[in-house]
Formats: sequence, structure tokens, C-alpha cells
Amino acid sequence: MHRQYWQRLDASAANMALLGYVRPGSVPMRFTMAELQMAVADYFGLSKAELLSPSKARRTARPRQIAMYLCRRYTPSSFPEIARRFNRLDHTTAMFAVRMVEKRRHEDPQLNADLLQLEGQL
Repeated sequence: MHRQYWQRLDASAANMALLGYVRPGSVPMRFTMAELQMAVADYFGLSKAELLSPSKARRTARPRQIAMYLCRRYTPSSFPEIARRFNRLDHTTAMFAVRMVEKRRHEDPQLNADLLQLEGQL
């Protein structure tokens, strides 16, 4: 009986089992957070100061969320570190930003296009 179970275990099953332990989309560090912040600010026509400002206006909030998402994806930085680098007091702000971008990427064609364009420029 045990032998049959192990015969069905393959690479796909192993990947699914490890999914919770490895951050999806994680890649070796290739960029600094400052580089990603500047890339997003430039793409959206903002200054880095505007991107890091406390403004909740859509003009700055959405690019900031995208930048946090990219920092999480392309650097080994933790949520608390990302929050600090974006002048936020609480790491849950960075967590929320990453979740929202991940969710909305599949629902919003413009957001997905922006992400694809930014990732292509990196």
C-alpha cells in the first residue's frame, strides 16, 4: 500500500507541497529597492518624493502599491523593510499593497499591462 503512494509522488506534487514555503515569483535579488522605486516613479511620471509621500491620491497610491509589489517580488526584502523604505509605519501596508496588486492584476487589464511593461524594462 505504501509503495503505491510513493509511486504517485512526482515533481508536480512536490512543487505543490512546497508552495507554501517558497515565495511565489521570488527570484534571486537583481535590483535594489531604490532602483525599483525610481523605475516605477519614472514610468508613472512621478518624482521619487511623490512616490514615497503620504498622499492617498490614486495618482500616487497605485504606483506606490505597484512599487511595493515589485520590491517584494524582485528583492529578498521583508514586508517590514519594504514598509520602512516607503515611509510607512506598519508592515501591513506593504502586505496589503502586494495582495491588492496580485489580485487586481488578473482583473484589471491596464494594471496588468503596466506591470508587464515595467517588468520588461527591468
